[in-house]
Amino acid sequence: AEGSTASGIPADSHTPPLDANAEPLSEEEVEDGETEAEEPETQAETRAGDPVRVETQEDLQDALDRKDPLIEVVQTIGDGVLSDNDWKEFKIDYSVEITSSAAGENREIWYSWFTVVSGGSLTLSGNLFVNGDIQGHAYDPLDCITVEAGGSLSVLDQVRILSDGGIALDGHQKPEGIAVVIEGGTTTISTSSRIEGSSGGLLITEEGGTCTITS
Repeated sequence: AEGSTASGIPADSHTPPLDANAEPLSEEEVEDGETEAEEPETQAETRAGDPVRVETQEDLQDALDRKDPLIEVVQTIGDGVLSDNDWKEFKIDYSVEITSSAAGENREIWYSWFTVVSGGSLTLSGNLFVNGDIQGHAYDPLDCITVEAGGSLSVLDQVRILSDGGIALDGHQKPEGIAVVIEGGTTTISTSSRIEGSSGGLLITEEGGTCTITS
């Protein structure tokens, strides 16, 4: 064929010619080469297996900025007292798992909402409680998690996600609090997870999206 040699190798191939006089690699050199090639993968597995422990919104934001793959909540994030500047949005644009093995309030993330964008994958596991209960306050509703097109959410174990719409100001309609909003992304909820909202726990919008629930 045009552009090929008689041996079938393309004429413009950049494969270097073999050196007939080169000495074969010793067993030690072969083993060293294998070790060097495998080392980055081993380090990545070690990083993924060691959770980064967080206690504040700043800790959590720093971990997400570093793109840490496994984050453990060891102390209540937020104090449960709502004010104008307490709400915090965390954008998820990579694959991350947030978990907690703590009990009581120490497992809670207060007044935070997660937006999973295209290319992002958020897994919530363990005993984590994403608590958006704003009952008794005249504020806009808090959607704890929004999954945009191209993003994915997985909720496992005994995770609880709660959003409450609070109360309305005089003359205004009570806002609706939805725990998880799916805007074209995919969501999987399994085992003993609890998804609760003041006007419904899940909303699949007109933009589409899919949700699979097994319990």
